Amino acid sequence: MNEGTDTPPSGDQLRHEAAHWFSLMRGPDADERRDDFNRWLASSAAHRRAYNSISEKFNLGKGLKDRPAVETLRPQASLATNRPIPSVASAWGKRAVLAGSIATLCLVGGWYAIEPKVATLVPGPFQGRREDREARFATSIGEIRNFVLLDGSTLTLDTNSIVLASYTPGERGLRLIQGRARFTVAKDARPFIVRADTTVVTARGTTFDMQFEGNRQIAVHPVNGPVDVQTQSDRDTTGLGHSQALEPLLTRLATGQRLLVDDQQVSMAINSMQNDDQWPEGVEAFNDVALSDLVASLNRYAKKPVTITDARIGAMRISGTYRLLDTGAVIRKVADLLKLVVTEDTAHYRLHRP
Repeated sequence: MNEGTDTPPSGDQLRHEAAHWFSLMRGPDADERRDDFNRWLASSAAHRRAYNSISEKFNLGKGLKDRPAVETLRPQASLATNRPIPSVASAWGKRAVLAGSIATLCLVGGWYAIEPKVATLVPGPFQGRREDREARFATSIGEIRNFVLLDGSTLTLDTNSIVLASYTPGERGLRLIQGRARFTVAKDARPFIVRADTTVVTARGTTFDMQFEGNRQIAVHPVNGPVDVQTQSDRDTTGLGHSQALEPLLTRLATGQRLLVDDQQVSMAINSMQNDDQWPEGVEAFNDVALSDLVASLNRYAKKPVTITDARIGAMRISGTYRLLDTGAVIRKVADLLKLVVTEDTAHYRLHRP
């Protein structure tokens, strides 16, 4: 499994390793190999990306087989990074589930290569044996949705976002795959743990936001109550393109603080809170920002995006609170405030001078 070698694995080798671990950790030998699996997963961000990809493809295959028809969804266990829920099934039954998992994984891998866009349109949960169930929550562009989790916690997903969920006897585990999510955590003896790339957030009875920003940057923002954040960066320390896991850093964030974790750096900078607490209602506040920044936020939700024809227009400053789900209304209001003109065709809104 490429442990203890100096040569970075190829893409094909990583996919084979990830598929092997995914199948193994869903089988009868999972408990015996869990420590080895956790070391493999923690050793490189490339390993985690490969594993996430395999998990996504597997979930997509199950979602295509049995799509849900309800708005409120409940997750079941389990992601392979967590301990599985004990099963009363026989070893033969587990091996049958494992064989089915591998077959589904192979089929989905081929389908996903030719039609990847469907992956963002299939929310969970997925039915099956108790030890072979996971939940996948997703939104499309321009959509914000609320979900009720198994323990009574709530999950709010921003536009074009994905979260995987798995609860075990020892942990309420989730993984943010893309986009932004708000977690309102119900009280429970088990820790509530959200992973995103190299960042791990642990919370109990609090509300917090977590978001992918830029190239593998993770933003964490406690809205109500503290959270603990641990991050482990991967960087080239040899000059030969090798990735080396560094010692994890741990910090506690208080309400109103905002942490931006960069995978390429060991240090973490805590910034003051931005005015985005109302994003679950589709509302965000902007205080003396460049118009181009407001337009960038607006375009995250827009099926018909806004374009700016002049860099000087993009540099204009603006403040205000806007409902970003209504692209046309926002951009016309902005144009009125800044004495600009909006034109519209079938594909874009355009801002320009009179």
